[in-house]
Parts: sequence; C-alpha cells; structure tokens
Amino acid sequence: MSTEKKTRFELIVELIKALAWPVFAMFIVLSFWIPLQKIMQKLPDIVERANVINIAGLSLEINQSLQLKGLNPSTNVKQVLSELTPNDISAVLALRGSASYPPESEASGRSDYDHLVSLGLYTEVSKQELDKGGKGYSYGISITPLGTETRKYLLVLISEFLQQIDTSSPTPTP
Repeated sequence: MSTEKKTRFELIVELIKALAWPVFAMFIVLSFWIPLQKIMQKLPDIVERANVINIAGLSLEINQSLQLKGLNPSTNVKQVLSELTPNDISAVLALRGSASYPPESEASGRSDYDHLVSLGLYTEVSKQELDKGGKGYSYGISITPLGTETRKYLLVLISEFLQQIDTSSPTPTP
C-alpha cells in the first residue's frame, strides 16, 4: 500500500472527478424540470386516449367508430381488460348480476371467480346476506360497478366486431 501523500491539486482533481457526473445529471434534470412536469401531468390523458387496448394477451386497436360513439373504455377498464384471461372474459359475459353456491360447489365457485374478485369486477357476498335467503348457500359473488362497466364494454366490442365482419364480408353473387 502506497503511503504517498497527495498534493492539494491532486485532491481537488479527484474531488472534481467524483462530483462531475452527479452535478451534470442534476443540471440536466433541472434544465428539463418544467417540460418533464408537463409531460407527467399530461400522461394520464394520453394513456386514456390511447387507441390500443390489451385484452387477454391480445392487442386491439380501438376503431374510430367506437371513439366517435363515445365508447372509449375508462382507464380502470383498460387496466382490468389487460389482466383478463379468456376464461375470465367468458365468466364476465356469462354472469351479469350475482351467483350463489351451496357448500358442495363452493370450491368451484371460488376457483371460477377468485381472479375476477381480485380485479374488483365482483365482490364476495357476506355470509349474513347469503343466510337471508335461507337456501343454505355458502359462497356468493355480486358484480361491482367496474364489473358492469367492463362487461358492457366487452359486449360493445363484440357487437362492433360482428358489425365490421358483416360489412366487410363480400356478398355472394348468383
């Protein structure tokens, strides 16, 4: 190990070397602070107006006819759609209100709807509510406002898709 003493000049040079990148980075951030803030404030609007949504791993471009009809999904619906599986979509489309399960079917009910409950599309019905009916149900779910909004949007997408297929398919000639 070297016991050489460094001169004052060498110490100043090392200090400058150590501070150069952090000072440069701070300068860049401060120079672009106002534009960066403006971008961050506009980002939610930009994401909300995005023309592409992801549903069950499939990327779909939102047709302008849907946008003109005011049928853009909310940010929450876009987020949920991106996390749905094909089985989830089937379950959402099949159930528009609530469902209750007797004890022997509770496990299948939970497995069918656990993911949808975790996404906030459905909520579990309390044991007290289930007992009010007197039918011995042990598990129940009920659709949430987000679930209703998501279901409606999926139905509109399917309807629009079918209309586009109908208008784009050639008419048979005799």
